[in-house]
Amino acid sequence: MKNESESSPPSNPSHSSSPRMFYGKFNHLTPSEPSSSSSHQPSLPSTIENVIASRPFVGKPIKPRGTRDIKLSPSSLRPAVAARDRISHWVTPYSLSQLDSMLGEISFDSIRKINVAVISSLAESTRTGYGAGLLRFTEFCDREGVSEYSRMPASAVLLAAFVADQASKASSSSINSWMSAVRAWHVINNAPWYGSSEFVCQVKLGSSRMAPVSSKKIPRNPVTLEHMLTLQKALDLSDSFDAAVWAVACVAFWACCRLGELTVSSEKSFSPRHDADRFGHSFSLLTASDAHLSPIHPDLLPP
Repeated sequence: MKNESESSPPSNPSHSSSPRMFYGKFNHLTPSEPSSSSSHQPSLPSTIENVIASRPFVGKPIKPRGTRDIKLSPSSLRPAVAARDRISHWVTPYSLSQLDSMLGEISFDSIRKINVAVISSLAESTRTGYGAGLLRFTEFCDREGVSEYSRMPASAVLLAAFVADQASKASSSSINSWMSAVRAWHVINNAPWYGSSEFVCQVKLGSSRMAPVSSKKIPRNPVTLEHMLTLQKALDLSDSFDAAVWAVACVAFWACCRLGELTVSSEKSFSPRHDADRFGHSFSLLTASDAHLSPIHPDLLPP
């Protein structure tokens, strides 16, 4: 592996910049100029810049937030990117050797296409959440003095230590989420995953039983028909906005959906690929004979 100080990438690589900015003397590896060798084997070992350039940003450009509360050891292996991009752009020495191995079989352009596909397999919200989990794991490794070479593939002992470190501090759901983030990070880098070993699973079980009482949420009261009737009386169904609220409430209630599955967090976050609007979508009308409706409250039918 080359000395990090000799090949430090920009601290905040631009989403719109050409991949060539990462290459330096490795321009022969750019997608527009694939190696002419039939084996695709590079003449020199891959660098951190090569790995980052092989992983295009997926989604709209997002600037990374401030890092005042993030305590990480400075490293060119972890460029300053948005939380959603950490899982793809925070790399390890294993990532470099993996790129070398792939270049021995396929072109750099094919590798970029693979990375786009594997990164796109995770929803943006999922990648953002995983970014937080990967941050936790990296902070733990820094505190423990774990070398960059030992972080991927992470051994069962290292993963068990990470889980045990959060015992009595975090809920089991938080620990499971962070472990899922580290696993996805390994998958994207095509690294072996030892987090499913019986040893690690047993440590996770013990940690869940040691979770603080404050981390366990009290079950919420259910939404009842009386709540629905109260909501309907408070709405003016001749108003388009109130009618939309009532429609969403009815679908969420009768279909047992989460509101997050039917709404968007903001107007800017709307995506035609994932979110439905009133245009260009087919629909079916359910009648009383088709739908499972309460005979006691027929007035719950939407207008």
